[in-house]
Amino acid sequence: MTSVAVPTPSLREVRAGLAELLHPISALHADLAQGWPVEVDRAAARRRVRIGRPAFDAIDVLHAVGDLRLPFHRATQAFERAGLASAEAALAARQQHLGGVLALGTSWLAGEPLPAQEPRRIAHRAAAVVARSVLHRSARALRGVVRGGRPDRATCPACGGPPEFSVASHDDRRLVCARCDTAWRTARTGCLGCSASEAPTVVRIVSPDIGYDLVVCNGCGRYLKERTRRGGTDLVIERALTAQLDAAAERRGLHL
Repeated sequence: MTSVAVPTPSLREVRAGLAELLHPISALHADLAQGWPVEVDRAAARRRVRIGRPAFDAIDVLHAVGDLRLPFHRATQAFERAGLASAEAALAARQQHLGGVLALGTSWLAGEPLPAQEPRRIAHRAAAVVARSVLHRSARALRGVVRGGRPDRATCPACGGPPEFSVASHDDRRLVCARCDTAWRTARTGCLGCSASEAPTVVRIVSPDIGYDLVVCNGCGRYLKERTRRGGTDLVIERALTAQLDAAAERRGLHL
């Protein structure tokens, strides 16, 4: 009996599959980000950016937009529709955490690890979708302002979050915020925490199948996901595509 080789899906096909699976979450993020009643002081934001501070305070923005409970409810439903949470886990997440959405969002801002068990894990992920949409909306309102930041910024000029993705070329480096999705260019090379650039301090773990490398600094315990191939503009999909890199980094005690 001869075996039949099963063709490995291309990266484009993998992204297409993730797009279909995650459509409820991507669509919700886009819808929420359109509707938040964000008010920004552009003059104050410009002054903050010029001296190296983020354009706005992320926690203040979350406090200012009002009640987060209905968006949180919708987010748990989106995870259920995507098949990433059972109906029972989604319902339990709403019942246990509906009154503490802001606290969950603050936990996500602080970079605290996801709980291992459902429904707490679903609650934290749903709150992250809501909080990220608020910050995304605020950052977009200040898009022109944040471009005037210092050229050596290692953190997001909009919300102050850490970079999650890096896209590097021979003369340019662009970073993408883990919290509000803002992209900015930086003149800094090497590790953004300690500037180390050589092995064995900086180690690159190659993942050609997904088009990303995991770049690890053993000196200060930071990591970045650096894109090595074209494609991928929906960050909901890119985060799902690179989730195993995050998991590998977290097992080593690393952080963004």
